[in-house]
Amino acid sequence: MTTKIKVSFLIVLNLILLVGTKSVVLAIKNISAVYCQELGYEFSIQEDQAGNQTGVCKFPDGQSCPAFAFLQGQCGQNYSYCPQKGYILKSESDPQKCNYMVVPCSICVAQDGTEIGEVSVVMKLNLQEGKCGDGMCTMDESYENCSQDCPLVSMIMPTSTPAMTYKISFFGWLIMKIKEAIAIIMGMIKK
Repeated sequence: MTTKIKVSFLIVLNLILLVGTKSVVLAIKNISAVYCQELGYEFSIQEDQAGNQTGVCKFPDGQSCPAFAFLQGQCGQNYSYCPQKGYILKSESDPQKCNYMVVPCSICVAQDGTEIGEVSVVMKLNLQEGKCGDGMCTMDESYENCSQDCPLVSMIMPTSTPAMTYKISFFGWLIMKIKEAIAIIMGMIKK
């Protein structure tokens, strides 16, 4: 193996090992589950005989309906957020008005006909998977808002002036290393 290939291999191997040892989560919660639970109802996953899974929202009177249908305003309307807050519940099919690509969606409408907004926005639902302090650096976390989960990486950057120390986030460092590995590999391909 040439030196450049060995270096590229070591960089890629280090990236794989680094990512494997750092908990990074890039996910969001199921919006229908969050909606159901935030309203105080019981969310569960039911599986049919074929192994298909469906989220179900169960109401205090024992009735239930599919969680996404509930979020969309297609069932359990009396238990929905909008009527509980004195708004009219409207099922909307315009993707421009629907959040999180759930179409149709539920829109809260004031008694005078003014649209208040899509229910998950009006409720300010938190769909982030992690929370600061859980040991995982999630999509909504950074060094600035959760330094214990997203530590800085100190680096010495060569410049024309004396070496300077830069502090960057883990993701910034990872992206920089991936770009370096790609540049080395692309350089080898061109030769």
